[in-house]
Amino acid sequence: MTEGLLDQEKSIGLIIWTLAWPAILEQILQVSVTYVDSAMVGSLGAAATAAVSVPTSTIWLVNGWMNAFAIGYAVLMARNIGGRRFERARMITRQALVTALIFGAVLSVAFTLIAQVLPKWIGAEEHVQTLARGYYTVIALAYLPNLLMIMISSLMRLSGDTRTPLLLNTLNNVLNIILNIFFIFGEVDLGPITIHGLGMGVKGAAIATSLAVTITAILLFIIWLTRPSIIQLELNQSFALN
Repeated sequence: MTEGLLDQEKSIGLIIWTLAWPAILEQILQVSVTYVDSAMVGSLGAAATAAVSVPTSTIWLVNGWMNAFAIGYAVLMARNIGGRRFERARMITRQALVTALIFGAVLSVAFTLIAQVLPKWIGAEEHVQTLARGYYTVIALAYLPNLLMIMISSLMRLSGDTRTPLLLNTLNNVLNIILNIFFIFGEVDLGPITIHGLGMGVKGAAIATSLAVTITAILLFIIWLTRPSIIQLELNQSFALN
């Protein structure tokens, strides 16, 4: 895939479009997760909808940080791939993994603490604060796998594999919807089929989203580790930061 993108006979515009359109769709999919949660808890009432909306701007802010962090490493990797310095490119991806684990852990801890006071800072009503606090606490706890998902997707995409990240991010959204049905509602009537869920409401939406992200991150990591590619992760190589 990478060799194809580096083909000198291809126009720059075609190469850019090949890399860009999956990234555009991925961003839409990432943003849509919060909207899906809002839509699915909407049937629980105004307080539930408000609770999901309270941390939305903060979620988008942190997502922006995570995407910028991932793109920084991915661009460095891509420059070295373009210069045929493949071993250095692989070294950068290993360092990206280490720093993503550190930064992701920091984000998870920091925003889990912030989640306890954020609804009050924003000025949400008392009965909404409790729901919003529970929702965002679970979302924040999953920032580590969320960052790994974004990081690995960016590395794959800028190494030339645009399809795998798109497919896995699509899977993330599908899983989110399926798990939402199970965790949010106590019972869902789908005509001939009745699904008995856990009925956890707003917090269930957060658990579903976090589980979907974690599963997607694990699958991306397994693909990165096992599938032969120009940036295949090699665990027997140095992970030292320099």
